[in-house]
Amino acid sequence: ASRGHRPSQAQFFGELLFLQNYLGNLRHHTWSLAVEEHFYLGLTFLLASLARFARSAPFSKVPAIIAAVGIGCLVLRLATDQRGTALGSGKFSPDDLIGTASFATKILAPSDDLARFVRSKLRPETLAAMGPWRDGGIIGPSGQAPVLSDLNAIVMGPSIWAPGLFAGIPVRPEVRTAAERSLSGGERSRLNRRLLEDAFPRELSRKPDLRPFFWTHLRVDSLAFGVLLAYAGIFHGARLREWTRSMRWVLSAAGILCLAPAFMMDAEDSWWMRTFGFTINYLGAGALVLVCVGSGETRTAPSYVAPLAWLGSASYSIYLWHLDVIWQVFPRLHDVRGWSVEATALASLIASLAVGVLFGRAVEWPVLRWRDRIAPSRVSGKPLK
Repeated sequence: ASRGHRPSQAQFFGELLFLQNYLGNLRHHTWSLAVEEHFYLGLTFLLASLARFARSAPFSKVPAIIAAVGIGCLVLRLATDQRGTALGSGKFSPDDLIGTASFATKILAPSDDLARFVRSKLRPETLAAMGPWRDGGIIGPSGQAPVLSDLNAIVMGPSIWAPGLFAGIPVRPEVRTAAERSLSGGERSRLNRRLLEDAFPRELSRKPDLRPFFWTHLRVDSLAFGVLLAYAGIFHGARLREWTRSMRWVLSAAGILCLAPAFMMDAEDSWWMRTFGFTINYLGAGALVLVCVGSGETRTAPSYVAPLAWLGSASYSIYLWHLDVIWQVFPRLHDVRGWSVEATALASLIASLAVGVLFGRAVEWPVLRWRDRIAPSRVSGKPLK
C-alpha cells in the first residue's frame, strides 16, 4: 500500500507464511527472509535427524551434505536459466509499476514523441483507469489490469525501436546494440520491454523477471556455506585458525576478487552472474569472514567501531523497513520538491537508519528480551567482539 498498490491474496499469504519468494511479496526485499526461514527450519530437522539416526560422529556428514547442496543449487540455476524461466517473455507484472503517479502524468499529458506513441497504444478505458493514479490513490488489481494488458501488448508486438522516437532517451548501450539487430519471438519482446524501461526509468521496473532466482532451492547454498564455516570452526577449530593465519593474504585477495564481479555486473544482464556468480559471491564472502574472525586473534577495536556495532544491532529492523522509508521519502523530495538524486539518496539513507533503529528499540529488542526470559538459551559462550 505504501507504493499505491492493493496487495493480492497471494502476496498477503506469501508474507504471512514466509512463502513470498514463491507466491509473490508485498515488499520486494523480503524474499531473502523467506530463504532464511526455510533454510534454518530445514537445518534444524537435518541436524536432529543426523543426531538421532547416525549415533557415531553424526555431524561428520555435514560437509558432504553441504557440498551436495552447493552443486545442486548451481545445477538448478543453470537449468532454470537455460529454460529462460528467469527472463520470461518480457511481460510486465504488477510489481513492475514502481512509479504510478509519475507514469500517469507522463502518459496522460505527454511531452515527447515516445510518450505520445505509448499513449496512442492505450485503449480509452486504460487511460480512464490511469486518471486516479496521478492523485496517488490505492491502485487495486482492477486498475492495474488494463494498463498491464496494454503495455504487454506493446511488449509482445512488433519492435518499437526507431532512432528518432528514442532520440534524447539514454538507452543502455547493450539495448541499443540489440535494437539494431533483427530480433524475433522472446528476444524481441524482451527488447521492447527494456526500451520501455529506459524510456520510463522511474516508472517501470528496469529488470526482467528475476523472481525465479529468489526461490529457496536456487539460493540456499550461500547459507549452507556459512554453516560449513561454522562446522569447521567448531570441529576443527585449531587447524582452521592455523590455516587462516598462514593464508590470510591469499584469502583476502581471493575474497576481494570473488566479490568484485557483483559490483561490475548485474544479474539482469549477465548469465554468468545469475548462475556461477552467486556461488563465487558466497565463496568470496566466506574468505573475508575467515580473514576477519577465523584466526582467533583479538585486537582492540578502533573508537569508531562501537557506534557502528550499535547501529548493526538494529540491522534486522533497518533491513525490514528501509524500502518502505525510501518509497515514502524519494518521491516527496525528488519528484515533488525537486531535490537532486544525491541529496534525496542521502536523506533516504538517514531516514532508513533512523526508522530502523526506532523499530529495533520499540519492537525487536523488547521481544528478544522477552524471548530470553521465557526460553533462555542452553548454549553457553561469549559473543564475538
